[in-house]
Amino acid sequence: MKNLWKTWMMALMAFMALGFTACSDDDDEGSASASQLVGTWQSTHCKGYNKTNGTIITSWDEAEDGLKIILEKDGKCSWGEYYNGNWDFSDGTWKYQGDKLIIKLRHFENGEDHTITYTVVEVNGSVLVLEVNEKYTDYGGDFCEDYEQYTLRKIN
Repeated sequence: MKNLWKTWMMALMAFMALGFTACSDDDDEGSASASQLVGTWQSTHCKGYNKTNGTIITSWDEAEDGLKIILEKDGKCSWGEYYNGNWDFSDGTWKYQGDKLIIKLRHFENGEDHTITYTVVEVNGSVLVLEVNEKYTDYGGDFCEDYEQYTLRKIN
């Protein structure tokens, strides 16, 4: 009878452990929701660096207001840079998966589609912090890393 009781208790504990780990309220949107990202965002600060073979070539940490991202509810977006006194916008689409904001722009710079994948570090009603980190080997065989973190404020 003791063995039956122990077996039953072990089975109950295993069932409870599975019950607590199998069900989750987590979704694929990370800590923020896509609805929190909808709006017009303008940069206020940017920091980052460029590395070649592990050595920092350039770095910065400065006020920055030359980036504007407009994320619409229907998945359309505009991404703009302020250059020579004018805003230059590229249109595209966006989606939010996990903690990634994925922006696909049409006719970016050289006429080809371009995808930018940002990690959403923070989002609340008025602040959005995005970072992008790209690692690649250049044509000369050097290992390069480009990192940028943008702080943006919601302007509408």
